[in-house]
This record gives sequence, C-alpha cells and structure tokens, in this order.
Amino acid sequence: MDFRITINSQNDLWKNRYHFIIFVFPSLVSHLLMRPSTTIRTIKDLLDSSLKAGCEDILYNRDYFQVVYTTDKITKQLYYKKIFGKGNTSNYLPPEQGLNLVEKGGYAFHVESATAYPIIGANFGEKAICDLREVQLFRTQPMHANFQKHSPFRDMLDTW
Repeated sequence: MDFRITINSQNDLWKNRYHFIIFVFPSLVSHLLMRPSTTIRTIKDLLDSSLKAGCEDILYNRDYFQVVYTTDKITKQLYYKKIFGKGNTSNYLPPEQGLNLVEKGGYAFHVESATAYPIIGANFGEKAICDLREVQLFRTQPMHANFQKHSPFRDMLDTW
C-alpha cells in the first residue's frame, strides 16, 4: 500500500496549508488558555513540593505538632521538614504575615478559615484569590453523644 499525497497544483498546496492552520490554531489557543491543573491536593503533595510552609501562631497548632496529638506520619514530616525551621527558628507567624507570604508566592500557610477569609478578601486580588487552594490538615474526628432514652436533649442536639 502506497500512501502518497498528490497535489495537482501549487495553489492546492497553499489551500491545504491554510486549512491546516485554521484547524490547528483554535486548538492551540484553547490549550494555551487552559489553566494548569493543581498538583497539590494532599499533605503528602505539599510535603513533596518546593513550597515553603508556615503555620498560624496559636497554642493549638503548637501543641498539635510538637506534642503527641498527631500520630499521622506525613503531618509530623511536614512539621519537621517545613514548619520547624532550620537553626531553631520556626515558621509560626501571625496570620497577616503568613498570608502576605502566600500572596507573594511559593508559600503555604496553615490558618483558621475564619481568620484567613477576611484578610484574603481585603488584601488579595481576584486572580490571586482564584489561584488559592485549600488542603485539609486536621482530620475530621467522628463524634458521638450518649443520651438517655426519651431524653429532651436528644432532639435539641441531634444533627442527623
């Protein structure tokens, strides 16, 4: 089998090239306009990335990382590799300072959502807000409450 393209004239050659450009150009533009996918979705991804990391300076965060509250190996690795700084310096920062580093780029900062959202809304531009991603650090803990049978508190506190 012989696969050859035969072109009758020089004019047909330019027509074929023109059609090729028309078909390729829109796909090239759409490819260039597509946003790159976010590769950091988990704590492990953050640990393996080149981003520096910090944490809001509140007592709960210090206890969570430094004491035995977490048994998650990846979270402990994150603390020792990125949050606990070299030379006995730590990356525990006030929320404004940590989020300022996030806005500049190359920095991940663990902060309470209720604290972060007003600061982000006041200081970040629309593009910077769209580029932000959240990664859950603390695992959701299952909770259970025991109530006496036919207790009036059961209806008040039942969230199911």
